[in-house]
Amino acid sequence: MAFGDPILVDYGSSSAGSPDLGGTWNEVTSTDGQALVDASGAATGVSISFGGDGWIVSSNDQGSWPSGDNDWVDALATNDYIFNTADDNSTATFSGLQPGQPYRFEHVAARELGPDRIADYAVNGNFADSTPNGDDFDALLDGWDPGNILLWENAIADGNGEITLSVSEVIGFGYLSASRIELVPAPASVALAGFAFGFAGRRRR
Repeated sequence: MAFGDPILVDYGSSSAGSPDLGGTWNEVTSTDGQALVDASGAATGVSISFGGDGWIVSSNDQGSWPSGDNDWVDALATNDYIFNTADDNSTATFSGLQPGQPYRFEHVAARELGPDRIADYAVNGNFADSTPNGDDFDALLDGWDPGNILLWENAIADGNGEITLSVSEVIGFGYLSASRIELVPAPASVALAGFAFGFAGRRRR
């Protein structure tokens, strides 16, 4: 997946319109998993699969969250969702990434009902860099009302090229509303050093 072409995921299967803010969205309407395209509509080799305790795909249309189109989030992506239930430990795994490489991962968990729809949201076992960070995250009071987006600045793909979002310690329900994933570019100094090395190598030939 080339940097600059993020992957956008809308979870759920309501009758709400299809999101298009920022480009092409992947609409995930089952827990069978699927191949994902990037925002330009190009194939990425990345796929999503679901594991752990069972997920449920909602056909409910709860309307769009009060934040409207917020940053990269098309408000239509918050109308529907996939959810798990009390005491579940469920996962959504992104495969086909570059092993050992850092990715910026963002997630929305938003529900217009509550409170007490609380869960722990972690990526590869780590809470987010944002505030709130996903620890005891309330889908109404943290997600829906203020429009918070959970952010992991540098989620490292494991040796299998996978990044896993887990939703666990669930009180009531946990939610997948929308996600965004993008490769973090190498620092300019590293890129320039690589260019200089390559140039010097060519001169020595």
